[in-house]
Amino acid sequence: MTDMARAVAGVAKECNYRLFHGTMGADMDLRKKLFIGSLGALSPILINLLVIDLDLVLANAKLLTVVSYVIRVVALCAAACLNGDEDKPIKVFQLGLAAPALLTGIINGVSLSNNVVNQRTAFEMPAIVSSAFAQPGTINPPKVEDCLKHDSTAGQQVLKGLLGILPEDRWNVSTSSNLQLQSAVDEVQDIKRRFPTKFHPKICAPISSDDKYYRVIIGQNLTREAASKLRDEALAAGLSKSTWLWSPVSSK
Repeated sequence: MTDMARAVAGVAKECNYRLFHGTMGADMDLRKKLFIGSLGALSPILINLLVIDLDLVLANAKLLTVVSYVIRVVALCAAACLNGDEDKPIKVFQLGLAAPALLTGIINGVSLSNNVVNQRTAFEMPAIVSSAFAQPGTINPPKVEDCLKHDSTAGQQVLKGLLGILPEDRWNVSTSSNLQLQSAVDEVQDIKRRFPTKFHPKICAPISSDDKYYRVIIGQNLTREAASKLRDEALAAGLSKSTWLWSPVSSK
């Protein structure tokens, strides 16, 4: 046991020396630098992936968005390895950590400045909708739709993958959030009856397992300016005073 303990202690000492002082006086080759620098780079990348990107960038992402995101990760790892004059593994690791952390912070700043235009327009405002006005059988029951679907252009997909910038035309105009599907159905039928050509209401399914609301919308995949205009028209026509702008991607 004594000989084994000495062997283990010797290996630990050797590893400690190599980590903090380099490879026993010999310069590390490029492969080792790339490996250690990439390990450092992966730390902020993985944290950002778990905290932000899984929901903001990769949720319901299309192939081009995923490919763009992979390119972004590879570029961050490459930036971490631009330390040709350093031979100590611990310093290579630290430098590898610093560059991606800085660049990820910049990317998140760009993303937030573009995505959070005015958070007051995206908050939830659940409405209690009465079903007393419903007249069953007069209008075909509306379908419940997946409002997370968005036909993004190639450019929008690339920007989302590289910089986390969401499409500008991501806004919906919602008149209510309903815990009961029947309440949403009743409201859609009422809007169609009162405004058969002016508004085209739909029902959005809950957007996640934690979400319980069926939202009634009268406009979908609009820019913020177009959505604001439609909301003003809805208020002027006498629709719910709780009508607001809602982005399902931002809410997820």
